[in-house]
Amino acid sequence: SRSPGTIFDLHFFMVERKEGWRASCDYSTELFTRTSADRMLGHYKRLLEDISEHPERNIDELEILTEREKSQLLNEWSGTKSDYPRDATIGGLFIETAKRFPDRVAIESKDSKLVYKQVHAEVTDLAAKLLESGVKSGELVAISAAPSPEMIIGFLAILLAGGCCVPIDPTYPADRFAMLLEESGAKLGLATEGLEKVYPQGWSGKFVTIPSVGKAVSPLELPSIPLTAGHPAHLLFTSGSTGRPKGVLLPHRGVVRLVKNSNFMPITHEDVFLQAAPVSFDASLLEIWGALLNGGKLVLMPDGPGLEDIATAVRDHGVTTMWLTSGLFQLMMDEHPEYLKGLKYLLAGGDVL
Repeated sequence: SRSPGTIFDLHFFMVERKEGWRASCDYSTELFTRTSADRMLGHYKRLLEDISEHPERNIDELEILTEREKSQLLNEWSGTKSDYPRDATIGGLFIETAKRFPDRVAIESKDSKLVYKQVHAEVTDLAAKLLESGVKSGELVAISAAPSPEMIIGFLAILLAGGCCVPIDPTYPADRFAMLLEESGAKLGLATEGLEKVYPQGWSGKFVTIPSVGKAVSPLELPSIPLTAGHPAHLLFTSGSTGRPKGVLLPHRGVVRLVKNSNFMPITHEDVFLQAAPVSFDASLLEIWGALLNGGKLVLMPDGPGLEDIATAVRDHGVTTMWLTSGLFQLMMDEHPEYLKGLKYLLAGGDVL
């Protein structure tokens, strides 16, 4: 049962008094302890103090932890550290990788294979067009494409031009697509050939079509762009199941930290990643950049793959690394665990396992 008098699982109160503001909260004792409630109030107090002391700071620069908690996290509870190129950008690392492994297969689908030097050429060609369209560092650029080499090339081109990728699924209902596009504030949109029509009529932004692969001959030298690892690389939206979807900006540094010299899973140029997660979902960042920033191979799957499709891809493409949702993982283990034979690493998450 709930604590006496509580209506919600967690309910915060702010009351103005002569001596100042007083904060308190009611909480369900089935879900929270007194220690947890005190900690949340302490975090809120610390946040308000930092806002009042440093009103010029960006939201992501504000402090929420106490000095004691920071000391615990950094000195007492921290695990093994690993070095990584913290000042590198995704596009810059891809160029380095493409030059190091020019003839290795970078992207593979049912119908095509592209080696790194081909992808390098296609990406710089499209990035040059985006720069001509006026893309600025950190600018949000929408992209709508079905799983394909062109989709990956579109992502890389946006990042190389200094933009931030805003993937919007072309299969979304028109009203949801328009809402996410408006919410992002993107003034430039990309789509593969034939999908231009998914952008709403009357949208005032510019539009660039991602050409079919095979038209670029050699990589172009792009002009120097004022881009840092702190600039946003991806804008991903929450599902909106509890209201209007909220966009979350992910910087280059966060993605690079995930896939370069990570200590949760070694990644090398010999790894083959299956790209099965929707690109609007954060797991796709591990799949895509885990492969392409380490010289590995990225195997593309069609939308909504079934168990048989995944099994065929794992077998035919020599997949070594795969991520599954908790539900799909449970289904696979219950019905066809033999499909996972040959994998080196299987990651699952998104819900209770």
